[in-house]
Amino acid sequence: MESSLLSFPDIIDELRYLGRSKVTGSLFIVSDEKHYATVGFENGRIISLQYRLSFGESAIPMLAKINHGSCRFQNTSNFIRKTNFNDNEEVFQKIMEARNDGKNKEVESIDIPNMLAEQIIGDNARKGQALYLSSQQKIDIEDVLIEELGPIGAIVMDSLVMCHDLGSMLNIIREEVEQTDVAREVIHHILDILTQDSEVKVGNAS
Repeated sequence: MESSLLSFPDIIDELRYLGRSKVTGSLFIVSDEKHYATVGFENGRIISLQYRLSFGESAIPMLAKINHGSCRFQNTSNFIRKTNFNDNEEVFQKIMEARNDGKNKEVESIDIPNMLAEQIIGDNARKGQALYLSSQQKIDIEDVLIEELGPIGAIVMDSLVMCHDLGSMLNIIREEVEQTDVAREVIHHILDILTQDSEVKVGNAS
């Protein structure tokens, strides 16, 4: 059964309750930003953490950023990746540390050349109009993602094609790619693709 929207402290309380109840299964969390997270339990012990494409320790800083979310528990033992924490309290401590000092856990900012960005989005786009990708741009960008990220690149591409502005696209790359140097490389490839195409379109979203 899915809960109503819970606050961050309520979500932590729910995780503690599941641990005390010695459950085996997964708590699925949907944040108020529509991002998905999963916490897996085995006999009450947390053995799996996932936030979008991040697993284990890498998922903790992003789990810590959830302010509100709905939760649904499901009895399942099909965990994609298992973690190796000493106990649940270690997990909760790491989440709270990340929440209280989130800046130390964030991926460092990636500088975007202003000239390139302005060439891509233009004055109109910065006033709220949309950026459209041509079919060839989508193909080229997906090729870059798969080359740099492997099969996960196709999943990231699914998120990118839903974006209508450059900023949203770049934010997805920052969130999904853990290694800063790889994220920077991917972003610069994307900027190159967008600026090389003379048919970049900027206009009102339809």
